[in-house]
Amino acid sequence: MIDSDTSIRTSYIGSVEMITVGLSSVIQFGDTGTINAKSTGIAVQRQLDHRVGGEVDFSGYSLFSMPFNPMPEESLDEADVRTIRSNPVPAIQLGSLYVITCSSSSILLGGSAVEVNLESRLKHFRQYAYSLQSTPTPSTDVSEIIQNADARGSNLNAGSD
Repeated sequence: MIDSDTSIRTSYIGSVEMITVGLSSVIQFGDTGTINAKSTGIAVQRQLDHRVGGEVDFSGYSLFSMPFNPMPEESLDEADVRTIRSNPVPAIQLGSLYVITCSSSSILLGGSAVEVNLESRLKHFRQYAYSLQSTPTPSTDVSEIIQNADARGSNLNAGSD
């Protein structure tokens, strides 16, 4: 349990340099009540072009439809740690922040939050034109598909520098 005064604090920030923010991320300076962020993604690395290898759909993976199970809250009787916080000087001071990226349901928070719920689900896999357990040499048909896909890709990129 945390006992806290609810006074509003001010954030003093010298400088912030940030390159990328994305995918359900929150950047906040100062205190906040509740932050909810959720992101889902499929990252596919494949040997074949997506036009040959087929599209990937979220509905094909149970990971994205499983219910989110938050941690159960402790009752006051079960809590064995008690924190008492007081902010006699209601100010947060930050010098310089340099952040490369903030992504996939993450937070950069210069302050405090009463409740934070973050969820990020990512399915990352590789698709090869042939099975890695089979022969190290792909079949002639698969080799021809790869060469044709490479040739189409080369033609598409030939005019751009």
